[in-house]
Amino acid sequence: LDPFSGSATTGIAASLLGRKYLGLEVEDEFLSMSKARREEIENIQVRSEYLERLAKAKNILPPDIFFVAEEAKHDYNVPW
Repeated sequence: LDPFSGSATTGIAASLLGRKYLGLEVEDEFLSMSKARREEIENIQVRSEYLERLAKAKNILPPDIFFVAEEAKHDYNVPW
């Protein structure tokens, strides 16, 4: 939950990492920007390019591999 989502950077990151997100914003300018950014990452090619850039920048695995947990260790295998 992001009660002051602005341009939805947190929402974009959550989406790219396969997480659920709820953003709230009262400013029309930021709402328009957030909607445009969300629509942009729904395009498979754009989404793939974002993920490739993240992988190169941080040497991380694709999002579907991030959240594999071993019950005994509670190791969620996240990149941070």
